[in-house]
Amino acid sequence: MTGARADAERWGLLLPEDLDGTDDEAEGVWPENEAAVRTFLEVCSQFRTVAQPDGSLQRTGLDYAAVRAGLELAGVEMTRELWEAVRLIEWGVLGAQADGGAP
Repeated sequence: MTGARADAERWGLLLPEDLDGTDDEAEGVWPENEAAVRTFLEVCSQFRTVAQPDGSLQRTGLDYAAVRAGLELAGVEMTRELWEAVRLIEWGVLGAQADGGAP
């Protein structure tokens, strides 16, 4: 299972049965998420990290001061709604790392 149905199942959401059945995986980012993804990509290198005993690095979250500076330099106008969406992506990255899915 791929696309919208897989995403919905992962998050415990129900989708209408009358979806056209096409796999939206090839479409990339859903339009309603595009601004948040583009904004996150502007500052995705601004994670704070801590060294682990095995020599690896673990992300602890975005450095918000660096994010603010980066977004100002990129000319991104931040709104509360956009910031909440960026933080959801941040939490997703941290969760994926905790599950072993993100380097």
